[in-house]
Amino acid sequence: MLRNNVIQRMNSVADAEQLARRAVPRFLFQRFQGGAGKGISLEANVAAFERTGLKARHATFTPVRDLRTTFLGHELSMPVIAAPVGLLGLGRRGGEIAVARAADSAGTVQIVSGLTTTPIEEVAAATPAPTFFQLYYLGGRDVAEQAIQRARDSKCAGLVLTIDTQAPASYERPLRERAFAPTSLRYGQLTRVAPQVAARPGWALEFARSRGRLNVPMGGAKDGRPMTMFEVGSAIYRRTPAWTDFEWIREAWQGPLIVKGVMSAEDALKAVDHGAAAVIVSNHGGNVLDGQPATLSVLPEVLDAVDGRAEVLVDGGIRRGSDVVKAIAMGAKAVLVGRAYLYGLLAAGEPGVARVLQLLRQGIDDTLAGLGCDSVTALDGSYLR
Repeated sequence: MLRNNVIQRMNSVADAEQLARRAVPRFLFQRFQGGAGKGISLEANVAAFERTGLKARHATFTPVRDLRTTFLGHELSMPVIAAPVGLLGLGRRGGEIAVARAADSAGTVQIVSGLTTTPIEEVAAATPAPTFFQLYYLGGRDVAEQAIQRARDSKCAGLVLTIDTQAPASYERPLRERAFAPTSLRYGQLTRVAPQVAARPGWALEFARSRGRLNVPMGGAKDGRPMTMFEVGSAIYRRTPAWTDFEWIREAWQGPLIVKGVMSAEDALKAVDHGAAAVIVSNHGGNVLDGQPATLSVLPEVLDAVDGRAEVLVDGGIRRGSDVVKAIAMGAKAVLVGRAYLYGLLAAGEPGVARVLQLLRQGIDDTLAGLGCDSVTALDGSYLR
């Protein structure tokens, strides 16, 4: 009954964000919500969509709109894909599976983070929909090769290489807004977050019922055990996939490669030259190098550079269906959403994710109707101001 009440109150991504804030401890919400540095890139992503206007064709009535598109040959009911977000199990038990099921029900797909708290085998088996896996080097090349093999054995449809994690991000928050986040399970660390946890008894009870959720099963420590969530925070930055790695990755994977983190024509060309079937214009949701431009402003540059040799997607700052329409009209094949569905997950689990995807679908359809456009594939720059 309580969860149904939350869903009924969720009429926008902004609503989902507020409900998520009330559902989890403050330090955890800050971990998922905050952007790197001062949040310049995070805010720029959102502002770019707000600055981009729409141009309708009036006296045109389209009673039925077609939202379908494809991604690497897989049909999607709408041009929205669930982006990889790490450590979802911290927010909700079985978070990755909840997202996979909600995405499948919505007729779309999920890219599972390399920082998944659920093994890729279990996520892939949870739905009949294609599953894509994001590779991180969590324990060196040997562990990465094992992760690739596990993704292959799980029949994953594509491997996503994120190329923008060369250095750890720093986060600035005003002193009065900071929430201490534990870096271990030591008693002193936990007692400092106890008041935050006590204020969210529902989350605390669910967390207590989970076993092994603090592990990241696709990463390996030096002693061979799975990494803990505290260890991956530094391991993810020890090595980033480099162009020189693509040859052995292609040989190990033997399937479609998607390169995420492209923010220039130069990197877009390199990605395609190294065999990428798709590139994702992304500044990591504003979570790496602060001060990078908005992804929407970089999208035209990447589209021109790729020139049809690979599919081009974009993420960052998408909060409503009209944002999706703007990106598609500019030339993107589809968009990735992260925080949008994450807020739904934190607030209400799988039904919350489903609700956010439903809101995005409705927003896309309403925007197409208002534009006088009958399908997402008919969108082009003539619909933008």
